[in-house]
Amino acid sequence: MTVGNRDCSTGHVLPYYFNLLKLGLNHYKALCQEKLAETMVDCKEKQEQADFWNAAIMDIDAAEAFATRYSELAKKMAADKARRG
Repeated sequence: MTVGNRDCSTGHVLPYYFNLLKLGLNHYKALCQEKLAETMVDCKEKQEQADFWNAAIMDIDAAEAFATRYSELAKKMAADKARRG
């Protein structure tokens, strides 16, 4: 379920895939970690920024875990198919 416009997707959460594929998830994770380290939490706005960077890191970790599981499943399915002929 999405929140927002009911007639189209929520494009504000889509990554810029050209840079994502070129630079990789690790680049963006490192960038988020740098931003988080630079953020001195001394007010509500800074806490919200830190929360954002932490959430982005969790999203990247989740994407990596999903890709790993998907890759393992694809390898297993290919091996099963090869065994069956």
